[in-house]
Amino acid sequence: MREFLTRFPFELSNDLKNDICFNEYLPNDIFSVTVGGYKKPFYNCIFNTGYQLEGWKIHVSPYLKDYGKVLNIVTTLMLARKISFKFAYNLSDYLLLSDKNISPSQFGKYITIYPKNDNEFKSILKTLNEKLTNFDGVRVPSDRRYMNSKILSYRFGGFFPQIYMTNDGDMTYKILDGNGLFVSDERKTYFSLPKGISDPFSSYSQSLTTMGDPYLVGETTKRKFEIINIIRRLGTGNIYEGIDKNTKKRVIVKEARLGALPTRENCVWRAWDLKKNELKVLKNKELQELLNLPKYIDYLYIDDSFYIVEEELKGTSLRGLLQNNSLLAHVQSMEDKLDSDKTLLIIWRQILDMITALHTHGYVLNDISDDNFIYDEETKKVSLIDVETIQLQKENKYSKITTNNFCLRMPSTLDDYNKDCYKLSLLMFYTVFNKVNDFMFDDDFFIKRFNLLKNKLTEFQKKIVGAAFNIHYLSKVNKLKKSTNLSIFLDNSDLIDYSKDLKDISKQDISDLKSTIMAQYINNFSQLSDFLKCTPYVNEVSDCSLMYGKLGTILLLKKELPDKNFSLLINKVKNKIIEAESKKQLNLGLFFGLAGTTLFEFYTNTSFEKNYSLIKLLERLQYEPQNNSLCNGYVGIAWLLQQISRKKGYPDFTAQINTILSNLEKDIGKTTDEGLEYGDLGAAIVFLEQYKATKEKHYLNSVKVIIKNYVERYKNDKSFTGISYNIKKWKNIRSPYLMNGSAGLIYVLSKYYQIVGKVDWNLMEKYIDSLNLPFTYNYGVNNGTAGILLTIDNILYNLKPIPNPVYKKLKKLKSYYIKHIYYSYVNSKQHMGWPSDGQTFISDDLGAGTLGILYVLISSINGRKTNDDIFL
Repeated sequence: MREFLTRFPFELSNDLKNDICFNEYLPNDIFSVTVGGYKKPFYNCIFNTGYQLEGWKIHVSPYLKDYGKVLNIVTTLMLARKISFKFAYNLSDYLLLSDKNISPSQFGKYITIYPKNDNEFKSILKTLNEKLTNFDGVRVPSDRRYMNSKILSYRFGGFFPQIYMTNDGDMTYKILDGNGLFVSDERKTYFSLPKGISDPFSSYSQSLTTMGDPYLVGETTKRKFEIINIIRRLGTGNIYEGIDKNTKKRVIVKEARLGALPTRENCVWRAWDLKKNELKVLKNKELQELLNLPKYIDYLYIDDSFYIVEEELKGTSLRGLLQNNSLLAHVQSMEDKLDSDKTLLIIWRQILDMITALHTHGYVLNDISDDNFIYDEETKKVSLIDVETIQLQKENKYSKITTNNFCLRMPSTLDDYNKDCYKLSLLMFYTVFNKVNDFMFDDDFFIKRFNLLKNKLTEFQKKIVGAAFNIHYLSKVNKLKKSTNLSIFLDNSDLIDYSKDLKDISKQDISDLKSTIMAQYINNFSQLSDFLKCTPYVNEVSDCSLMYGKLGTILLLKKELPDKNFSLLINKVKNKIIEAESKKQLNLGLFFGLAGTTLFEFYTNTSFEKNYSLIKLLERLQYEPQNNSLCNGYVGIAWLLQQISRKKGYPDFTAQINTILSNLEKDIGKTTDEGLEYGDLGAAIVFLEQYKATKEKHYLNSVKVIIKNYVERYKNDKSFTGISYNIKKWKNIRSPYLMNGSAGLIYVLSKYYQIVGKVDWNLMEKYIDSLNLPFTYNYGVNNGTAGILLTIDNILYNLKPIPNPVYKKLKKLKSYYIKHIYYSYVNSKQHMGWPSDGQTFISDDLGAGTLGILYVLISSINGRKTNDDIFL
């Protein structure tokens, strides 16, 4: 029984150094009579009482100080009545479910109970209410509280919901509503019920619902504030935008919920204390003079929440300013780039002066992030807008409250002033390099990144980077004093100590790298299934993905390690495919579904008659309409059938291919999605493949139409920087990547030109310029560096002769991206390779992970022609 949690932030999923387990509060035989086991953040105790789709869930949400006692009472009762449940097993799990980074729909659900029926639901609630009457707890945003209890709440939802993968590749969880219809089991941040399901305690709930004043009323001023927007939803307390009804001015209302953000020392009041500290800071005249802070207006209480009201300041956060990074600006003149970076330098001078003043007067900031500071373009001033952790250093209670991205690798021995400076240095690097998480894997990341980009950096960016290096290396050894003038480092930012020449990468370098990477798979071969990591776009089902799971990795490793016997692993994966398909957790697509698993079975020498995936694909294809995407729809299915038709004893699928392609031709131009993965460019790939097989010109003409549509769509762009993900939804967003960007368009163009024998080099050069990037979303094939490198190689090796200016441009880009990939490699004892999405973990898959990257890198350095098959 699961809540199907979204992926937790990596920085919170690690255990505490002094973590404790709540084992001592559990009945001795609870684990021996239940199944389920531990999967962070819950221990599941499931009794074998049969399958149950849905029902009323009970959540028990005690404060941390009472958790052990309450856990003992609840688990003893559940054991006696054989009712399944789950609970936060460790202190770190409890704290995770109490944190601002947890989804509001999961906040406070420390113990979840799964009654077998409505009668048991009512009975157990009544009993628990009697036993827990003396305990208080946190409010669960998604639930309704039971009667007058402050610790018990309930909602209706799935126990073992039907899990499906949609045609779009999303996992959806279905339950039955009161009318017998399957509906999504939605995890909302407020109490809601499916149609036809009634609250069994509705009479009591309605008696509590009275229409009060629609405005918030300040405790001191008695002024009224109307909420007009929720800026951020958090389990710990939302942040709202409002209007002061007296002045008509915009205000910010910040909420703190009782019991949120607990520690062992402060189990109940900590969130309130933090918000009251912010109130105190905003009212502090000394701090208002030192810092450009919002003006305090008022405070109020409602139920378990404490609110403060403050002035809304105009401006853009540092996070918002990242998009103005001149490194990413294709259309800016050098003068404009210098102006933009000069503004960033001015911002940093103000921030460093602000922190210097704060430190000099004996205060520390503690929590430092890209949301703390905003810049007003009109006034040219930086403001500090999140101040709840500011403390006098001598009485600092909040030194452990941090934004994890900006305290990576921070030594535990630092004093509070140097902690602030250390975090500032990482934030400074982030505002220039747009990346920081890689530093978690590689201590030399910032030095490598500077040396990769130093010829692209403006003088102002170099000043910021130089100051960041100096502040970083001095703060990490506690060398900065509270009186240190931090902005002076902007004027003394000599980078000579950090400047190194990154040598060009040779074939031998890549060969050695390949040997090192392959060694880890050989050394872990006996437990390879567990060792291989995928990019979990669709939770556990990602294992069965060709592109982002274990299927593609196994196929590539099988090819690279011919002496190893993969039979057991292949059979294990095939069984998992059967299990997932039987539950309809696989769609029919190439990336996440049966087209991909069919190809896996085909390449592992499964005969046609035994190819379970293909049989199910053909069966479901008859009654399940698909979209037209390469990733999840007809294009991917057609591409699959092209690969296997009349090969290895497989049937002739020409009729099925022709039917799909005929419909695809009719639908050209109808989708607003763009790119290879979801747009018409994917169809162009299968049209070109079919033309090569049949020489039927209408396929080539269809590709010509698709290309023309893209050329027309972007002809008015001042400087072509990529294509949109969806031209209707995100008209002004541009992407350069292979699956969802201009690299995919260039890839199709090069394949088309290769066939027709004539190249429009003016158009190609215009589009190639969009590939000139300082950094990429990730390092992978589909939406990262490797995919761009693959596209460049495809032009170099398949379109000749190339005009000299274009050739030089391509060779320069190729050299840069090979270095970019090579010097971003992580040589970790636990798992070596390249960080995947968000640079928070290392994966092995073909789409975003190590093996796909390595494949492209080897092909590129060896000068091989890239196969028409871009997937395997």
